[in-house]
Amino acid sequence: MKARDTRRSLLGKSIAIIEDNPVIVEAYRQVLTEKGAHVLVLSEYEAELDVQLASIDHLDFILSDYRLKQTTGDQLIQKLRENFNDDVPAIIVTADTSPSHMHLFENLNVQVLHKPISFHEVTQQIEQI
Repeated sequence: MKARDTRRSLLGKSIAIIEDNPVIVEAYRQVLTEKGAHVLVLSEYEAELDVQLASIDHLDFILSDYRLKQTTGDQLIQKLRENFNDDVPAIIVTADTSPSHMHLFENLNVQVLHKPISFHEVTQQIEQI
């Protein structure tokens, strides 16, 4: 019975993914769906994101890359939190280790995971939060 709980540890959770690499998006989607999560792949483009947000009632978690094509993950996390009027838990995945960015993420109450990192390690961090 315990193994089943582990496999479906994110059952019923709505997790937003913001990532501009479709291969990474699909890997996250597969791993998180296997854990029972409802995965929402959100656009980094403001107009598209606004349309998506109109049909989403709530989010349990945000997983975002930092450097995207048009913007940065911290800005999108702030937008989502403002939209839902909630400090939705979030993780940013980045290769950037500059002190100014670490301070920014800390001030936003966003956990940072540094690349390279496996999809399963990311999932474990989401489960712990």
